[in-house]
Amino acid sequence: MNCSCCEDYRICQSCAMPMQGCKDCGTEADKSQSCDYCMYCYSEGKFLNPDITLDQMSNKLVEMMEEKNVPQDIIDQVKDLLPTLKRWAKK
Repeated sequence: MNCSCCEDYRICQSCAMPMQGCKDCGTEADKSQSCDYCMYCYSEGKFLNPDITLDQMSNKLVEMMEEKNVPQDIIDQVKDLLPTLKRWAKK
């Protein structure tokens, strides 16, 4: 069964990971799927790393992408995108 999250292309609003289906979604406190956050960032209604800062998240993602030989232009795009995501956007 597909969730409503799977109807549209989505990216995690914490780490910018593409969420390509229900299997990638995190979960809310009621065990329903989160359409906003991936399973690596969010589970049971809570961030898995609640104290991580935007800079720390950026550094972590850059390191992971470099290890996977992601092209530098993609890395730069992700770094620019992060501050605009729901978790990090200034309110």
